[in-house]
Amino acid sequence: MTDSTELASSSTSKLGRRRRFGRWLIILWVALVVLVVCLTLASRNKTETQNTTPKTYVSNSSDTTNYVAITAQVLDVDPTSDQMQVRITLRPVGSYARTDGTLAVPLQLNVDGVPGGQDSFEAGHSPVPVESTLSLVGDLGQYPFDSYTSSLVVEVSRPNSTKLIPIRLTTTGGQRDWAIAPSASAIRNGNALTTTIGVRRGNASIGFAMFELVLMAILAAIALAITYTTVIVGRPLEFSYFTWLGALIFALPAVRSALPGNPPIGTLGTVIFFFPALATVTVCMLVAAITFVHRAHLRG
Repeated sequence: MTDSTELASSSTSKLGRRRRFGRWLIILWVALVVLVVCLTLASRNKTETQNTTPKTYVSNSSDTTNYVAITAQVLDVDPTSDQMQVRITLRPVGSYARTDGTLAVPLQLNVDGVPGGQDSFEAGHSPVPVESTLSLVGDLGQYPFDSYTSSLVVEVSRPNSTKLIPIRLTTTGGQRDWAIAPSASAIRNGNALTTTIGVRRGNASIGFAMFELVLMAILAAIALAITYTTVIVGRPLEFSYFTWLGALIFALPAVRSALPGNPPIGTLGTVIFFFPALATVTVCMLVAAITFVHRAHLRG
């Protein structure tokens, strides 16, 4: 009777310790999730703040009251097609503007990435924004740590005239997933400005991509550990194990396709994580199947 009482007391004590341990694990997990969410939001806000902090360049001109203010906002970055979409907006200042804000004189905008390389605006109208498609220089193969640069050349002149008009170019970003870093200074050629815009993935995007890539490696490691236990140690092979491995083989490409930006096959992340994980799971499936057939043959 005493022994049974002691066993029951010991069992109750162990159950209590496990429950306390489980509660602490839940608390730690919730705290970790909250911390990760806070860090992600802080990273996104930092990237957004950096992108919305304008960088202004002034052309070579002593006239500081009469000029055309130009805003170049990065709208989209597409490394797959090596293109960056930029919206160019003009605002006349001083003698180039009427009291209602419209153009006092006709202007011609010369900028890369628009049809014909230029766009004209008539006097008496407000200049409409111009979409410019710039080329990106970078290596998508370094995903998710890839970065790119692009050159923006802007100048404003009078139609049918070689006289350039003073400009002030302000660059800003509109992409939360990309960190925009314009060059510290622009190259000036008369009143024309050439600036380099650098872009890289935001820390939140890099963190999410790395999480998914590491997740692939963890799933492959679990499959390898279970296969080792069943094949080497000799534990029985259940049909549900084959179902799980088969589902995992098709799930890994889906996880890779869910990576931010959906990078193509052959990037750094896929070579290091995706291909080894997929190969490991496939080999585990084949080894488990061969072992299952071999054991069935021995029993038969």
